[in-house]
Amino acid sequence: MHDDDVDNAFAEDDSGEIVVGLTLNTACIRTLYKSVCRAYDTWPGGDPEEQINLEKTKQALYAVYMELLYRSDIV
Repeated sequence: MHDDDVDNAFAEDDSGEIVVGLTLNTACIRTLYKSVCRAYDTWPGGDPEEQINLEKTKQALYAVYMELLYRSDIV
């Protein structure tokens, strides 16, 4: 990855929060989804916002993963 690619991966949303854009292949999305599922399922408690964020991330990754499978004619 070049320095320009790294710089272009970062942006600010309307609220001023920094957001990051990543380019991931299907295998990486699958691994990331499984990892987030495990983190959500074994969440030890604490800040409820963390659990909410895990759930939102899990749902978003699932949608992306299913779309990748559909576009790849795997399902």
